[in-house]
Amino acid sequence: MKEEEISKSFRRISEILKDENPDLLQHIHESRCFQIGFPTKRRLLKDIDPYKENIEKIKTCIMETAEELEHWGLQIPTIWAIVESNIQNARHSKKVLKIKDLWELNEQMDETFRLKEESELIKILTFLHEVGEILYFPAAELKDFAILDKQWFVDAFKYIITDLNHASLDLKDEIRNDKDYKIFVESGQLSYRLLKKLWESAQEKDFFDFHRELVLCMERLGLLTSITVLRTRLRESYENGHCWYVPCMNRKIFVCEDFNVYTERSSILCFEFQFFPNIVFYKLILSCMENNWKILQDDMGKCLYQTVAIFDRFECFVFVGICKNLIEVQVRNLDQKACGSRKQISGIFAELRKELTKITEHFHEKLYFEVGYKCNQTKFCDPAVASVIRDDQNIQGITCTICPRTNKHRIYKEELTWNFENVSAFRDS
Repeated sequence: MKEEEISKSFRRISEILKDENPDLLQHIHESRCFQIGFPTKRRLLKDIDPYKENIEKIKTCIMETAEELEHWGLQIPTIWAIVESNIQNARHSKKVLKIKDLWELNEQMDETFRLKEESELIKILTFLHEVGEILYFPAAELKDFAILDKQWFVDAFKYIITDLNHASLDLKDEIRNDKDYKIFVESGQLSYRLLKKLWESAQEKDFFDFHRELVLCMERLGLLTSITVLRTRLRESYENGHCWYVPCMNRKIFVCEDFNVYTERSSILCFEFQFFPNIVFYKLILSCMENNWKILQDDMGKCLYQTVAIFDRFECFVFVGICKNLIEVQVRNLDQKACGSRKQISGIFAELRKELTKITEHFHEKLYFEVGYKCNQTKFCDPAVASVIRDDQNIQGITCTICPRTNKHRIYKEELTWNFENVSAFRDS
């Protein structure tokens, strides 16, 4: 196969992935594309294998890729191997290992091979987490245990997020017909009672025996977060007030027209990504909730939708939504200026940008985003409007480039921007 044919095949695969599964595009590159095949019976001899040269190229590519890893070439103290061996032995009988048990094994060792400080053990566990051997986080509530079987952890989450198409096969009728399950698959709101039922239905998995550890790690990874329930909605389902929000299970549809009563609106802040996994949006919503952004709610429930979350923040109603490769943010109010004060809108912008930066830095390849805007006459999270006005453009007094010709108007930077550091003269409200 000629090089141009390989390139053509690569582009074709890229186009398929772009339509079918764009998340996989980050894992392929034309420089790592090779032609291989199975030699015919007549060509079994090693010295005439037509693919021998390419196989060697693949080996070289794997080696060079491995050498780019952060921990490649790191000098590891010999004593760490003993700790790793203890963890490997524990795997035969345990899914979750208490750190105090690991430290007790260390203290039984000869003094020559013993760790002197617990901080050394934390360093080893953190390293093993970073290279994918275990799940361990040194944060306050998580530092006392490590999950040894990562597939078991993945299976535990899979039991929570069973696809509706497979529910009839994977779940018992008792669970599928449960009122809490119906609420969960519609809104992503997971009760303690339902979690217990789901995990106890998984025979020989021991999920619920370690529900505290599993939930803490899932919260840490941004897969779910604990939420409060209005007192009027409390029932036996929420034992000790425990309830979680699992964003990827939320199927509630956001209808923009339902919120037309919020007539005072800001411009739409846009965080634009070239490559955008949905998990970034989910993590941002969970991060906001964990940072005390209050979800707007009433007796009908919380304003959490499949693609939008509405917060009550800085005395404003903040709409945060996902639209293609954009995270859109708009401030709306009922009877006052939509933006409130310069301090309010600037604070919202700063907090969201800080959280997004933190989230994107933890991906194996850093995700980059740019800041842009849509005017306040644009429909919120409208997939038909793909273009944005860049934050660094000279836009003072120009005609809006987004609105249709039947609704043209002039825009001014101080009315459009949320980043007041870039506005030299702006009258504070």
